[in-house]
Amino acid sequence: RTVILGAEFQNLVQGDLSIAEYCRRLKSLATELGEVRACITDQTLTLQLIRGLSRKFHVMATLLPM
Repeated sequence: RTVILGAEFQNLVQGDLSIAEYCRRLKSLATELGEVRACITDQTLTLQLIRGLSRKFHVMATLLPM
């Protein structure tokens, strides 16, 4: 279960999801990983969120890590 959730977390991209739904899904996966003792740090969650944003958020994805 941990491996499957970890892979899903690492491979999640926004695609056609709204930004709100994308964030909810990413947070949900992070929570599920925490429940199986594979905690995701806030930094990892933030970096994954930025990495998976669609191209229309390219400017924000560039600015957010700063």
